[in-house]
Amino acid sequence: MKIQKLRLYASQLPSLYKFYQQTLGFKEVLLTNNVLHIQAGKTELIFEKHPTGFIYHFAFLIPHEGIASAIDYLKERGIDVLLYKGEEVIDFGTGKAIYFHDPAGNIVEFIDRPDLQFLKEGKFSMDHILRVNEIGMPVDDPLSVSHELRNAYKIDIIQPEILGDNFCWIGDYEGVFIVVKRERHWLPTTIPSIINDFELEFVEGENSYSFRFEKGQIL
Repeated sequence: MKIQKLRLYASQLPSLYKFYQQTLGFKEVLLTNNVLHIQAGKTELIFEKHPTGFIYHFAFLIPHEGIASAIDYLKERGIDVLLYKGEEVIDFGTGKAIYFHDPAGNIVEFIDRPDLQFLKEGKFSMDHILRVNEIGMPVDDPLSVSHELRNAYKIDIIQPEILGDNFCWIGDYEGVFIVVKRERHWLPTTIPSIINDFELEFVEGENSYSFRFEKGQIL
């Protein structure tokens, strides 16, 4: 699964513009008509102005063996890497990840998926971002929503063992829906997940799909 476009909602766009353009260093960033556009590799990441301050979890895919350089990159820009059990890096086996907050309080992740062997030489920069790799979906019934995703969009999952009442991993190494029980904490924080709204365009196999996620429902 490849995420082509992700539309999120935020109440304070100027601070997000400054963070993603100046602090984090994305080159293609545009704020116009209450919409912030960020070209994150092959994904268009959009923040649209909204009175509700949603908190999201999403991940950017970075090159294999790029975690150490990415940590240095964040620290050079004054961005704190969030710790989990005293460590900066979480190794899931399927990927190694680091986390940080943006000004909206979103839990942002850089993840290296070794199985993809996505390689890029040189010191880490935002030019190394391949695409958005994950989006979190807090819901009341993760198994039911996961079943709906798989049936409606023909999503092949490579880890069927990661299907549970509180957490479901739906997708593949290129793109994943992280479907979690509402109020389950987002790693590496103790911040409970809340139901949020977003819109998504993605490719699965040879087919393109889109849907709106609103109030915990796929529309």
